[in-house]
Formats: sequence, structure tokens, C-alpha cells
Amino acid sequence: MLELISPGETRVLTQSWTDALASGETLTASSWSVSPSATTADAAFGDASASVALSGCELGQIYRLVNVVETSAGQVLERAIIVRGAER
Repeated sequence: MLELISPGETRVLTQSWTDALASGETLTASSWSVSPSATTADAAFGDASASVALSGCELGQIYRLVNVVETSAGQVLERAIIVRGAER
């Protein structure tokens, strides 16, 4: 997934995990990392999705946000969202 975020913008990004979870399985933990460095805040998760607010992106820079979750069935899953700083 590629997202475009303007410099100065704060955007909440959401990762759905519905397709990776078995019936009745839920998320029990979630963490986010971003490289290169940008500002993340307000990380949250529910039964089948996780979200984080991203800001501080620089024009033309490519960022990789990685969401690692743990599930009620003991799975540890990882997905990435790619973000590019761009005027929209």
C-alpha cells in the first residue's frame, strides 16, 4: 500500500488484519515503527485493525511504517505501509 502525505499534514493510517485472522481470533497487542524517522502518535488497535498517526514527513522522502501485532491465537504478524512525502 502506498500513501501520499503532504509535509505539515498529520494522517491516521489504519492496517486491517481481518484477512489474516481466524474466526474468533483478535489482536492482543500492536506496535509501530517507522524508517527513516518521522513522528508517530496515538497508536491504537481493536479486534482486527491497528492505527497510528503519522506526521513530520519530508517532501520526496519514502517512509516504511511496520505494524507488528500479536493475536489471541499466539500469532505474531507483520505488515508494512509505504508512505511518500508529496504535495497533494
